[in-house]
Amino acid sequence: VLQLSVQLALGSQSAGAAPSPRLAVGASLAERALRVVAEGVTVLLRSCASEKPPICPFVVATAESGLHCMFLLVMALGPAVHSFAGAVGELSLAAMRDRHHGRVRLGGVKLLGALMSAREDCFELLSLDTSRALLQSMRGLSELDDEPEAQRLAAKLAAILSL
Repeated sequence: VLQLSVQLALGSQSAGAAPSPRLAVGASLAERALRVVAEGVTVLLRSCASEKPPICPFVVATAESGLHCMFLLVMALGPAVHSFAGAVGELSLAAMRDRHHGRVRLGGVKLLGALMSAREDCFELLSLDTSRALLQSMRGLSELDDEPEAQRLAAKLAAILSL
């Protein structure tokens, strides 16, 4: 269902043409998939953030996969993600705050990047507290993260956010 919803949501339409029913159905499926995946990833992130190591590698890998699915859905929905911007921002922040798993933090950074590319006004759709926390997390990751790719991407996004 997830793969189908992403494929349908990515369907193209010619300029000036009326939206195709197939595209509308695809966007609806993508929105529902986004909601379901977000709930599942939230539960997985809570497990990853647990103070009781070791976390089962399967849980961490599933959280990474869920964040990747969220990334794809945000990219597929594009500007239509506005109604989910708050939830996506919170999920990205939760992933970036994970203290034990660099790949989970990387997924959070990528998810925020997808939201920023989908909606130029994404920070207007987020609460002030969430926006500040995201900027603070980005700056922290850009300076001290043990995952090089997360550190590099966080530095680039923090620079954009600071403008």
